[in-house]
Amino acid sequence: MEEVRIPIRVKPGSSRTRVGGRYGQTSLIVSVSAKAIDGAATEAALRAVAEALGMPRRAVLLTTGASSRDKVLGVSSEDPDTVRELVRDLLG
Repeated sequence: MEEVRIPIRVKPGSSRTRVGGRYGQTSLIVSVSAKAIDGAATEAALRAVAEALGMPRRAVLLTTGASSRDKVLGVSSEDPDTVRELVRDLLG
């Protein structure tokens, strides 16, 4: 297992959940309908990224940024190159 780090920018309170687009140079935009209250938006973002990558939720962990819109996720995978390619595609 290898961990791939993915910087994300969470947009809480969106009309729908969506993973895709670029924020700055490297961050993946994750829009979630959950509000930024008691970690609900963070949990929704973790679930959304896991689903977008076709992975179980337990494979996606919050590394940094618990109370920030800018977060870094750690994704554990047997095939890290595929994860990196999927992230590149989602960045657009």
